[in-house]
Formats: sequence, C-alpha cells, structure tokens
Amino acid sequence: MELERIEHINLSVPEPQLAESVAFYENVLGMTHGERPPFQNPGAWLYLDGHPLVHLSCRPPASPEGSGVIDHIAFKGKDPDSYIAKFEDQGVKFEKRRVPAEQMLQLFLHDPSGVQIELIFEVEGDLSDVKQL
Repeated sequence: MELERIEHINLSVPEPQLAESVAFYENVLGMTHGERPPFQNPGAWLYLDGHPLVHLSCRPPASPEGSGVIDHIAFKGKDPDSYIAKFEDQGVKFEKRRVPAEQMLQLFLHDPSGVQIELIFEVEGDLSDVKQL
C-alpha cells in the first residue's frame, strides 16, 4: 500500500466564471485546456506536462458538497482493496465512485477538518456496480 503523487486538485467555480478560470490557467500559468470525461456537471481540465492537474468543477452556489473553493485533493494510489479494508477496519467513512468511460476507481473520504480527499486507482475488471459521478 503506497501513494505515488498528488493526482490533481479540483476547484469549485461558479459556472459563469468557468471560461474566465480556464483562460487564467491557460494564459497566466501556461497550462493547456484538454479532454475531460463526460461527467454530468460542467467543468474543465487543465493539463501540465500532459497530466490533468487542475480540475475545474461547476457546482450550484448553495451546494454543501466539497471542501469550499478547493473541492478535494486527489492522490493516485495502488491496491484499492487494501485501502478499503483499512478504512473499514478503522471505521473511516468513505464512498466508492468510478470515472465515466474510464477504468478508474475513486475512493472519497474527509480528513478531520473536513477537507475532501480522493484516492484514485487504475483498475481492471467490471466497475458497473460502482456509483458514477
């Protein structure tokens, strides 16, 4: 069981500011606006060195989800079953999700101060029974 790196940062933005936010990350920070899976909510992914590092996600203004402006911090991991077993053993509440059109499993949990954490794993096999965002 090990973590490899920060996978991405997801920032909640008001939908009217999405284009402005994309322009900022492209023009000010030099990232590239790129492909994004077909999630139900609007958003954009900004790439750095070919990696989708900043995810912009539009949420309703009164949405209680997430950790404020920074919706969550994601870490890429290996061996999701060991994390699931550890969380269950320690009584840590978590939610399993899957990325649409990808073989990727997500585990969402919160740190003690309420920051949402995502662990994301490339997996093989059927994920049809896992909730899709």
